[in-house]
Amino acid sequence: MNPRIAFFASDYTADYFRAVCKELEDECRITVLEYDTMAQLPALLRQAYGEYDGFCTVGRLSLRLLCADQEPAKPVMAVTTELVDYYKNFFALLNAQRDIDFSRVLLDHALLQPQRVFSVADFCSNPESFEQLRDREVRKIALEDIGAIEGRVSQRARQMWAQGAFDILVCRYGAVAKAMEATGIPCSFVYPDQEQVRKSLEMLINAVQMRSIDSGMPAVVYVSAPQFSTIELQNVNRYQVEAEKALLDFNRRYMANFVMQYTASGYEILTSRNILEKITDGLRVCRLAPLVPGDACVGYGMGANLLLAKSNALAALRKAAQSKASCVVKEDGACVTLAAAGPQDAEPTYTPAQAQAARASGLSLNTVLRIADAAGALGTCEMTSRELADALQVTIANANHFLNRLAQNGFAEILPQKKRSGKGKPSTVYRVKL
Repeated sequence: MNPRIAFFASDYTADYFRAVCKELEDECRITVLEYDTMAQLPALLRQAYGEYDGFCTVGRLSLRLLCADQEPAKPVMAVTTELVDYYKNFFALLNAQRDIDFSRVLLDHALLQPQRVFSVADFCSNPESFEQLRDREVRKIALEDIGAIEGRVSQRARQMWAQGAFDILVCRYGAVAKAMEATGIPCSFVYPDQEQVRKSLEMLINAVQMRSIDSGMPAVVYVSAPQFSTIELQNVNRYQVEAEKALLDFNRRYMANFVMQYTASGYEILTSRNILEKITDGLRVCRLAPLVPGDACVGYGMGANLLLAKSNALAALRKAAQSKASCVVKEDGACVTLAAAGPQDAEPTYTPAQAQAARASGLSLNTVLRIADAAGALGTCEMTSRELADALQVTIANANHFLNRLAQNGFAEILPQKKRSGKGKPSTVYRVKL
């Protein structure tokens, strides 16, 4: 699964977040959707809801506004600004102007309430007080008033500037920074740290994948070996690198959509029952154990929910350690012992039609099999280049090339109707015949 994430950002900050999101484009497809003011967020979420799997925004108030009508069923997360981000901004101001008077540098967040001013000097003398003030003000603001906050802060800042009350305004609201620049008032914007943005997005991607797994029949795989027990969690050795590479290669080869995380005894892999049955040839063979270096044990578990699947996978792992053969524990507790993959199981099975498609189109057999698997994962033989690209985790240009090669040789047809997705032009739909 290649999750589709909508990142809501003000038009003032959109380019910054696009640059950060670009580094994660191998893991998911992130689209930055711009807004002028926070008041537009609920409508923006309603418009984008059907097209994306998860949503990210910036700041606690934006998150409250997104969840104003009701808590969305799909994962929603907010990137927040930390104290260290403010300090970075202050150091940049000091570096640009060594004689700066921080008692005349105000924070836009502290202008939420009338008769209240909070300068950078106040912040530096008691940062905890600022955090408490910020959290208290966020909680106090009525939901119906959030959309008007940026306009209210901008108006108060203009009034105080006209009175000569400050020299620079440090902003956390994009609309406020934009308004200050439009009226010639000196301002500086506090961006969330790039690493913090990436971590928040990775958590969101994981939440999307977990939701996808839990919505079907979940399955869990535990991979363990004696070599793992000698590895400290904070350290990485050659064995772990080789084991992880083998698992990632397997994941790509079989389009398994694994969600992997390292544990003290090996790896925990979250997937679905359908995928588990596919990679074991219907609970017949274990291809994973021979690929992982060392004396690996593999336990597979299925369950009506993720907790039961984990419990069954642990039971299977214990049986595998005793019998020296990989095991599956199914939903009803029944245990199935898997045969070790032999030479005949080294490659995914294929049909004569798929072999013919590979010869005729010039595509590799592995590519043809992955396209067939993508159709299975999508639940339909009809797909656009973007949908295939998301499934195969390749570029749209490559996916378009694959589909056109199949179409030119009679193994796909171009349908008369097109599919519209978002604001772009409608996409060509192919029906794959593999």
